Amino acid sequence: MLQLFPRRSEFKDPADPELAARLEAEGRSLSAEGESRRAERLLHRAAEIYRLLMSSDPEAYELKAAVCYNLAGTEQEFLKKYEDARRYYQMAVDLLERSSRKQEPAVTEQLADEYSNIGDTFFYKSKYADAKKYYQLALGLYAELEKTGEDTYKEDVAYSLDSLAKVHVGEKEYVKAMELYQKAIGIYEGLLASQTQVEMPEDKALIENYSSELADEYISLGYVFSCVKDYEDAEEYYKKAAELYERLAKVNPGEFVDILASHYEDMAALYEDMKQPDLEELYLDKAQRLHY
Repeated sequence: MLQLFPRRSEFKDPADPELAARLEAEGRSLSAEGESRRAERLLHRAAEIYRLLMSSDPEAYELKAAVCYNLAGTEQEFLKKYEDARRYYQMAVDLLERSSRKQEPAVTEQLADEYSNIGDTFFYKSKYADAKKYYQLALGLYAELEKTGEDTYKEDVAYSLDSLAKVHVGEKEYVKAMELYQKAIGIYEGLLASQTQVEMPEDKALIENYSSELADEYISLGYVFSCVKDYEDAEEYYKKAAELYERLAKVNPGEFVDILASHYEDMAALYEDMKQPDLEELYLDKAQRLHY
């Protein structure tokens, strides 16, 4: 049986940066093809070579090693091997926490990503206290990076707020979840409002991304309101999400029509809870029309 973390001597790979780069590139390619098991093994080999190279030039290779451990962990996460994924993420954390470049944005961002990923591995196993600890570590670092003014870090902050909110939902702490979702919504609404002039294709992609993320947050907040039987507020946010998805489905039907149909089904379920059969039937019909 193949060991998850083979000993370095098993590979007999030299400390060759070109070999490490080739292994990393092939691992990324296999990942894109859905070959998670093969991708994980090659990415691990690349990480180990980068780690060997750190002895002569740590600043050049520590981040490369951490990224490859992270990618290998992601492959294990795809396979739902959460403890194995966490071990890879922790190996990346061990490198980055000791880094002399810890204050550099690229290293800080990667460390925040690792904390967030470790949080995910605990969340998927319903270990909410552990998940919360790592999500909070990630949020703290992203919040520091946000001070640079880069919009991408604002998105990272919003993502961490969303992750923490999900933990509170799991713990049935609905008021805390609402507060966090509302903060995330505020960030995405601000990012979307900032895109006032659309000139380049990448601007359109940003608007699509912000709109989709905002719609997801509306749905999440609506769901929490439905959990406490505040159906009117749930309906308000479900409708806001529907409006965004309807726009997105017109622009990019291949990606968003099915999502919109699923959301209509969620709205039908809400109206069932609200004992409004006419609206329930209306949204079921809307969903069916999109499916066919």
